[in-house]
Parts: sequence; C-alpha cells; structure tokens
Amino acid sequence: MQAEFWTPENARQTQSLIEYLKPLAHLARRSDSAAAPGRVCERNGVYRRSCLKPHPAPEPQPHRAAEVLTGQPDPVPEQVRLTAPELLLAVIAAALLFTMMMLTFVDVVLRYAFNAPIKGSFEISETLMAVLIFAGLPLVSRHGEHIAIDSLVRLAPPLLQRIGSVIVQLGCAAALIGMAWLLWLRAARFASAGDVTQTLKLPIAPVVQAMALLTLVAALIHAVLAWQALRRSGTGSAQSTDAGGVL
Repeated sequence: MQAEFWTPENARQTQSLIEYLKPLAHLARRSDSAAAPGRVCERNGVYRRSCLKPHPAPEPQPHRAAEVLTGQPDPVPEQVRLTAPELLLAVIAAALLFTMMMLTFVDVVLRYAFNAPIKGSFEISETLMAVLIFAGLPLVSRHGEHIAIDSLVRLAPPLLQRIGSVIVQLGCAAALIGMAWLLWLRAARFASAGDVTQTLKLPIAPVVQAMALLTLVAALIHAVLAWQALRRSGTGSAQSTDAGGVL
C-alpha cells in the first residue's frame, strides 16, 4: 500500500504547519520506532499522517459525582455481606430471573425455528416476574437501595436528619403493611372464587399470598430501620441516616 503524505499547495502554510507538528512528530517517531523499528515517519520535511497518533483519552475517575457537587469525595462502596435469609432471597430471585431468561430463549427458538412454542410461556413469565419483584423488595429495603433524593437532606442538621429518617422509615413500613393487607385480601378472593390462569390453569391465590408475605417482610425491615434510627437519635450518634435509602 502506498504511503499517504500531506502536501498542501501553499508553501507558507506548509512550513508553519510543519513547525506546529514537529513536537507531535517527535513523539510519534519515538512510539513508532519502539513498536516497529525501521519505519519512516518523516521524509524531506514531510510527515506521514499515520504516524501522528492522537493522545489517549484520560481514564475515567470513579466516585467523582459527589466531589463535584459537595466538594467531598464519594466513599467507595463497601462489599455487601448477606445473611442467611438475605442469601436465600437472593438465590431465589436469581433462580427466577435465570428461569425467565431460559424460558424466553427456548420459547423464541421453538416458535420461529420449529413453529412449536411452549404452551403457557407467557403465563409462566408473568408469574415468575411477580414473585421476582417482591422477592427483591426485602433486599432492597434492607440495604437501602430504594430511589433516594437527598440533595436537601444533607444540608439539614444531624438531629433533623435522624428525625426525618425515623419518620420516613415508619411511613414506608405503614405503607407496605397496607399493601400486604390488600394483597392478602385479594388472594383470599382469588382462593374463594377458584381463579386460575387461562391456559395452564395455575391457581393465582398462592402467588398473591407469596407477594403479600414478602411485602410484609419488607415492612418489618423498615420498622427495624426506624428503631435503629430512633436509637441513634437517642444516643446522639452522628452516623449517616441514609441507611434506609429512602430519605
């Protein structure tokens, strides 16, 4: 392949451009000679365009958002250690998600390759999705991973932050208890009516009951977090109140 050379028509512009590019050409010659000895990057004052390599982009620096906004570096998140109940819920959620993925993949392959889709695959996916969401709810509540907007909270005094954390955790617990009660009533109606899915005739009541129980577990977690925040407020601890993740 013939090498390309940059040769503008105007001699004055060529000379000024060469003077401007000399430092870059010097760096290019050094890197080029190290990578491929004997390669020529300059000939009669004309520099090969392929040798003028751009500078590499700077590597992104993590945990910079909080430093830009507040002037303080964002702490590196610590490794999360799960207890036995949390690990059980995490395994259940992961198994449900993997089952949904494999079911969708196999159903698509059978549908379009052999014209033989899995019967009731959509109903199974709906059921697994419902249980998956509510199985992850206690984990999200326990580790404070709910969506949080704390831009103004950080400006409040520590005592006011702790009081607000108690109020928010109790409010979340009350709301989740109400949701669990409504889900349990709906499950009772499904059970009394004998409602089942349309294709596979799967009973709906046990799924809704599981959703209600998992919601109740999340409510109890928020109640415990409220008690912990209240104890910190009583002892005057300056520990961060974002543990619940909802303030």
